[in-house]
Amino acid sequence: MTKPGVSIQVNNNEFVWNQENGLLTFDGAPSLLFWDSAIELFLKTIEEVSGKDVSRTVYETTGYRMGSLVTSYYSGRRGIEHLSAGYNNIYRNAGWGNFEVIHLSLEDQTAVVRLTNSWEHRIFKGNKGVLLPSHWAGIFSGIFERDMWYKVKSSAVLDGKQLRLSESLTDIQVRIKSNIIW
Repeated sequence: MTKPGVSIQVNNNEFVWNQENGLLTFDGAPSLLFWDSAIELFLKTIEEVSGKDVSRTVYETTGYRMGSLVTSYYSGRRGIEHLSAGYNNIYRNAGWGNFEVIHLSLEDQTAVVRLTNSWEHRIFKGNKGVLLPSHWAGIFSGIFERDMWYKVKSSAVLDGKQLRLSESLTDIQVRIKSNIIW
């Protein structure tokens, strides 16, 4: 006989598989589980059908909205002082890679987020992505309660011959949108 549900706690995050209903939840919200290759196919199909420029806009808009959604979902659960550790656990545990807030100024409302081994690097083979940087702009827009946007400060695959997952690195600077004159 199969168990109707399986639950696992990873750090502060809970995954629950309800086999009877065919539902996976992550921290209480219905979730999906995909292989990188399936997401890669999905994103490349959007690019193939829409073209590079339109796809970039779609990815940025989607990333920003997803970041805003994440902030609204975790609002009140995690304080700004727990941002780096708390969000890193969420994203790492969900397979999105490692994220670290390496700079945060509440006064200037700026941040720099370091991504390593992100799914975007894995899928786009080290090329600069826009979905995750815009995602973090959406997160900080929710945190600071004002429009924020991003600039990729640096992006590198440290081994130039081939992408090694542990060696992909991107630093994203997030600032108030009206102050962007980069």
